[in-house]
Amino acid sequence: MSKKQIVRIAGIASAVIFAMGALFPFVSMEFFGTKMSKSLINTSDGIFFILDAVLFAVTMFLSEKISLYICAATAVILTIADTQSFFDSNTAELSDVVTKGFGFYCVI
Repeated sequence: MSKKQIVRIAGIASAVIFAMGALFPFVSMEFFGTKMSKSLINTSDGIFFILDAVLFAVTMFLSEKISLYICAATAVILTIADTQSFFDSNTAELSDVVTKGFGFYCVI
């Protein structure tokens, strides 16, 4: 297997994991015995995560570097925008109520 094929397989795998982050629960909350989970697909950003993952996978086959860089930059911006609330100092107060889900770790 050549280096180019390995890079393509790794890129497609990362696109699939990134898309899984939008589909699986991103955050879970348990309050007064009620447990709720929220995934990114239920938010306005979810479609952008899915689209970016699909475009990233497509550009892995086309081997156009500029579009690959644009998709990667978009993924970084989306990830920072949606995960920054977990790194605020106010989140420490809610750590016993709000937990990160599997989708959160897929996006990271």
